[in-house]
Amino acid sequence: MTRARSIEDRTDTELLLTVVDDEWAFPEFYRRHFFDLAGWLFRRTADAEAANGIANEAMAKAFSWSMKPGRDPIVYPRAWIFTIARNELSRWRKAGELETPVANDFGFPQAVEDTRLAAIAEHSDLYEALDTLSDDEALALVMAYGDGHSTTEVAEAIGRSREATKKVMQRAARRVRERMRA
Repeated sequence: MTRARSIEDRTDTELLLTVVDDEWAFPEFYRRHFFDLAGWLFRRTADAEAANGIANEAMAKAFSWSMKPGRDPIVYPRAWIFTIARNELSRWRKAGELETPVANDFGFPQAVEDTRLAAIAEHSDLYEALDTLSDDEALALVMAYGDGHSTTEVAEAIGRSREATKKVMQRAARRVRERMRA
């Protein structure tokens, strides 16, 4: 008899593929990524309410997508959800106001905790250094050093060769170190 894997042991890709059949799959995905997403957005908006709303809208759109039958698996779910959030951030900047129709429809009320925002403020010099990088550079560093992905996985995520990705990561890491020393 095979023991079913617990929800915490599933990969993000597995969670997203089982949302239709498992009521706890998306809440686990949400738990894993919401605060990082909201923190990333807070650093770009300096507005906790906007960061919270945009993060919830991105999560609601991810949930809506994961409920569609016949969808392809998401190979890099973390990068995918951050891409959705980046698009929502652009929409927010263009509109000049916070609109969260999908989050409202699905009832995504999660608020950013003050302790999480305090941690973001404490490490603001690192975040500011990362913010000077291009999206590909920042994603490469976070995937490799923050999430432990291989150079090959990072290369696939940013759409470059393995050798080009190594150079991107070396340049970006050097720029972050220089910025942190300044």
